[in-house]
Amino acid sequence: IAEAASEDVRGNSNARGIEFRQLAADDDFKIVSNSDDDTYDMLQSQLESQINMCTTTCAYYMNIGDKMTALEFHKLKKVFKADLVSLQSYRSHGKRTPAFHFQDVRFELEVGYYQEIALNDLSVNIVRAWDLSHKDVQPTDIEAYVGWDLGWPTENMPGAGNGKGTTPTIKRTSKPEFNFSKTLGIERTKPFQRFVERKKATFEVWHYRGLLWKDYLLGRGQIPLQPLLNHSEIHEIIPLLDPTTRRNTGGKIEVKLRLQRPLLKPEIVVKEEKWLVIDEFNSGGLGFPSPVGATSRSGKGRIAKGATATTTTITSTTSKTTTTTMANRAGHRGSSPAP
Repeated sequence: IAEAASEDVRGNSNARGIEFRQLAADDDFKIVSNSDDDTYDMLQSQLESQINMCTTTCAYYMNIGDKMTALEFHKLKKVFKADLVSLQSYRSHGKRTPAFHFQDVRFELEVGYYQEIALNDLSVNIVRAWDLSHKDVQPTDIEAYVGWDLGWPTENMPGAGNGKGTTPTIKRTSKPEFNFSKTLGIERTKPFQRFVERKKATFEVWHYRGLLWKDYLLGRGQIPLQPLLNHSEIHEIIPLLDPTTRRNTGGKIEVKLRLQRPLLKPEIVVKEEKWLVIDEFNSGGLGFPSPVGATSRSGKGRIAKGATATTTTITSTTSKTTTTTMANRAGHRGSSPAP
């Protein structure tokens, strides 16, 4: 079984992803197992991964109005589902694993697109805090809550005050799990963008002392909102500072701020993956070119050299979809050993 992973290309980023791990000596790649059961497990896992990716990508293109590209991924999903059924049938009847190869595929996808959040909403999630302390309170006696303030809408705007609030109190622990969520309305306007460029969200962790006593402030943390211009999520672990001395208290708080998509423009990546094509099944007729000159896996547990791989590139606009195929680098094909 060839070990594989994926790759996202973001601008000049070299983020690692799905690729064959090459041997240093030649173009072969490592065989982890010759077992049919292990091979079947790998093939099934890979097909399930491809089905999930097609589902996600199809939904994305439908939401942005690119129905032609969405249809391409919907068709691929149906093919891979049919392959999965055929693969399970082969396995249940004790057959050898079918011949297969991996196909390089590139396509565009928006990252950080949160469909469950409305376009003009902002989701605030206060996850947890830990290592809370106060000189007058034992850690096991801390009753913590968080006061938060995004500062929007501002004081002179309708709805002023909606952008702040408190979480419920978590009793008797120095590491409370809040899991608090709140959805706020925003405006995708120039004034809001200017606000986000300049302002910070504030989070204060308090110890509740009861109705007749003033609560203790355990620490304060802030995060800039500016990343929301180009990213749909801010996910931070914030150190809590003493508001008087500005010294680190040792406590921390985890928060998430999410938009459906960034304020300025969507964050698009070129996704590069190795997709499984089972030559004997439906995916073998997709039009993905099979490697030329590939030979079967030998009894020594090696994949033969000399095959030519191709890359299928799917590019998209809202008006048309273009699919091109080009030979670009050495590739490999696998099949079962002869009975």
